[in-house]
Amino acid sequence: VDKTLADAIVMLKAEFVKRHKGGSHIHEVIPVSSESLSIDEYGLKMLHKFAESNSIYTDSYEMDIQGTA
Repeated sequence: VDKTLADAIVMLKAEFVKRHKGGSHIHEVIPVSSESLSIDEYGLKMLHKFAESNSIYTDSYEMDIQGTA
């Protein structure tokens, strides 16, 4: 994994945890767009599809975190 990508994901998750007020212990941060991260658009689309079809993820919403939605 590219260190830059890993660092960006760590930053997104840390900021999400600071701002999220929910009580669930399972959270995943998946960007809406790949512009700010070095993830190809197809891979990002497949991550969203996986999360939408996996029953452990019961809810989703968008949050802007440092310019990354």
